[in-house]
Amino acid sequence: MKRVMFVLIFIVFQLVVVPPVFSAILRGRVLCENGKPFPRPVKIEVRGQPAISPVTDENGQYSLTLPPGRYTFRIKDKNFDVFIYPQNGPMDFYLPCK
Repeated sequence: MKRVMFVLIFIVFQLVVVPPVFSAILRGRVLCENGKPFPRPVKIEVRGQPAISPVTDENGQYSLTLPPGRYTFRIKDKNFDVFIYPQNGPMDFYLPCK
């Protein structure tokens, strides 16, 4: 009986005291410098999160879920490979279109 009570108290303690892990949905677009959607799909890699690498859709839009933190994004295409260190604000990436 004491063991069962200990386990129950431990479970309640974990639910009440341990904060939940939060994550955020990050949305943005990859655009040409003129503001139009990039003409082909682009892979977005998140440094330190190898399992997360969305590809943009036909409108240049992407969406990914990340835990809180600071990240470096790598934008890859057959013509370029750039690293972006974003600041606070919109997560739209502007690239030269050729």
